[in-house]
Amino acid sequence: SFCKSRWEKYSEYGEIVSIYFLPDYIGKGYGRLLLNKCIKELKQCGFSKVLLWVLEDNHRARKFYEKNGFIYSEVFRDDNISGKDIREVLYFLV
Repeated sequence: SFCKSRWEKYSEYGEIVSIYFLPDYIGKGYGRLLLNKCIKELKQCGFSKVLLWVLEDNHRARKFYEKNGFIYSEVFRDDNISGKDIREVLYFLV
């Protein structure tokens, strides 16, 4: 899913909220196709810059986004989901 950034500080950005695949579909190029489609749609909506948050410990996803041009910003946010502490890190595509 994607939308206008939900973060006031980044209101001029489009945001990729989530991309998920079942394990059998990872590593087959579908993620890149879907990511590129989201970016294209956001650009058609007038967003020249895109951001996304990813779990800090999700190294596979982070490598995927970096391989596809996203830059780690060193900005993070901490949250608690169902009693589990998590940290998400922010990536930009400009």
